[in-house]
Amino acid sequence: MTAWTEAGLCAAGRCAETPDALAAADHTPLRTLAVLLAARKGAYEALFPVSF
Repeated sequence: MTAWTEAGLCAAGRCAETPDALAAADHTPLRTLAVLLAARKGAYEALFPVSF
């Protein structure tokens, strides 16, 4: 979360995929939220599901 904030991807309790998207958003998109939650838990395999 700290790295995302330093990169301009998080501010005021919300995050986005790019600084421009953050400026235009009034909430955190679900895809971005999923990435943050997976990273926080260390469950990176959840980001790349494999189906056969």
